Amino acid sequence: LPFASQAQFMYTTNNGANWTATNLPALPVVGQGWGRGYRLAADRKNPNKVYAYDSGGATWSGSPGKVYVSTDAGHTFSLSPGSASAAFAPDAWWATSMAVNPNAEGDLWVADGNTVYHSVDSGATWTRLTAFASAGGVSGASLIALGKAAPGASYSAAVYVVGVINGTWGVHRSDDGGATWTRFNDDAHQFGGIGVMAADQGIYGRIYLSGTGRGLLYSN
Repeated sequence: LPFASQAQFMYTTNNGANWTATNLPALPVVGQGWGRGYRLAADRKNPNKVYAYDSGGATWSGSPGKVYVSTDAGHTFSLSPGSASAAFAPDAWWATSMAVNPNAEGDLWVADGNTVYHSVDSGATWTRLTAFASAGGVSGASLIALGKAAPGASYSAAVYVVGVINGTWGVHRSDDGGATWTRFNDDAHQFGGIGVMAADQGIYGRIYLSGTGRGLLYSN
């Protein structure tokens, strides 16, 4: 079980009785009172693989996002070979997201606050999706979740992203691994923003989200 804090990344093998520090770098505060932290995701097809994403801290930090990969169940990590060339945008922790396809090993997605990146080789290489882009001060891609695939879909999961496509903010869904997107909500259902989102692994088209000040919502 891994645990991430601003100061240190640790793991336990005895249900929390003892904790051991990993080799992940401690994350400094960028700017006065600006917190940092790692995004964590475990590979559901290979329990020895764990992924950690450092968002860079803030848009003005000059520190691009980085992905670290563990092959020993989160005890030690190495920088993803493709992180530098991917050029993840620096952004605040809460404006970013990471998700792993539970149906395929090494199938990793990152929303860096501006756009979406996809890796199918555990972070060795990354493909940047061009559909998303920040506009008018609104994050181009802040949340990502993977759920049950559509019947007969070409990709093994439905992908949901909170972000901006062609200047329009919303929840967008792809059934073909990010090749095409359909807006999931509409202008009358924006929920004051979305802070957290999860997708159902058993029911296609169902997502759960927190609307700002509006409690927990779900949609089919």
